[in-house]
Amino acid sequence: MPNLPDMPEEVLKIILKDADLRRILSLRKVCHQMRDLLDQMDFDFGIDQIQISRKLDETDLEISTVETLNFVAHSQHQVLQILPFIHSNSLETLDIVLEYPRHPEHLEAIQSIKIDKITELDQWKNAENLRIQGLIFPPKIKDFEHFALVKISIATVVEDELREIKEAFFNENSRLNLFKINYIHMDVTTLLRVFGFPENRPEDSADSENWYFPIKDDQILLRIGHYPLEDANHEQLDPIYSSIVFLKCFKIPE
Repeated sequence: MPNLPDMPEEVLKIILKDADLRRILSLRKVCHQMRDLLDQMDFDFGIDQIQISRKLDETDLEISTVETLNFVAHSQHQVLQILPFIHSNSLETLDIVLEYPRHPEHLEAIQSIKIDKITELDQWKNAENLRIQGLIFPPKIKDFEHFALVKISIATVVEDELREIKEAFFNENSRLNLFKINYIHMDVTTLLRVFGFPENRPEDSADSENWYFPIKDDQILLRIGHYPLEDANHEQLDPIYSSIVFLKCFKIPE
């Protein structure tokens, strides 16, 4: 019976068709012959782009020293092929783009994209900053409270989600300093029901609506800004987003 490296490439591909990246990397360490053979084969892990940055004082780029990780993928499964193998104590910024059909008529496909398995990982729980695009907003705000900075792009914003994010800033255990939501669809009266009438200040942009709430002994404010886009052309390939920004800031003496 031939050894694995001696098999034809077509047979080897069939044997390894369900192997993930971690297993392929392990097989490369078996011997030089196996490494050279695997390097010549074209494996499709379904991940379009992975961008890794490292600290400047590191001399070798290893999977255990990643500080910022950027994914462009098509599903949660593809992210899970890589993320669990990044050292959770070194990862500071997680940037995930889940690509989906972007025309509004494909909202059903957008809603099928989930991150429930990703949020269970230590790599998610230990990171400080998050940018994620390409999913319907997850219902559990507790999965985001440990981040200091969150930027998320979604299809639709609903009332309950805004209430939960606002309340999270009042939670003493929350580390949130900034939570930015880019969205395509929302009933604008939702803002009035959740936040009341805007209280714009002279320094605020004339193109925005703003609210202010004291959240800690009147020394810190929660500033909520809404930045609508008028006459958004949803016929374009890429959607045009409006934004809601939750920002914790020091109160300015009057």
